[in-house]
Amino acid sequence: KMGGGRTRKKRNQLSRIHAFSSGKTSFKAVSNVVPLVVVVAATIGKEAVEDWRRMKQIRGGTSPSARLDRIINLIEDLQ
Repeated sequence: KMGGGRTRKKRNQLSRIHAFSSGKTSFKAVSNVVPLVVVVAATIGKEAVEDWRRMKQIRGGTSPSARLDRIINLIEDLQ
């Protein structure tokens, strides 16, 4: 009777797997997918905002290369 606890756990795990695969769980599959969708949507939104800010910065002439060009022009004017 020493291994009785293990077989009971195994049977319990198998019954949970069967309940999940047959759709008889206490939660819906949607509750598993919603957090993933929220995280992916938030990440896409964050990337879109960063891209928009970067584009706005480049169009406004304040990109790092535009600033460097202005600094070089100022140095050349001083010489």
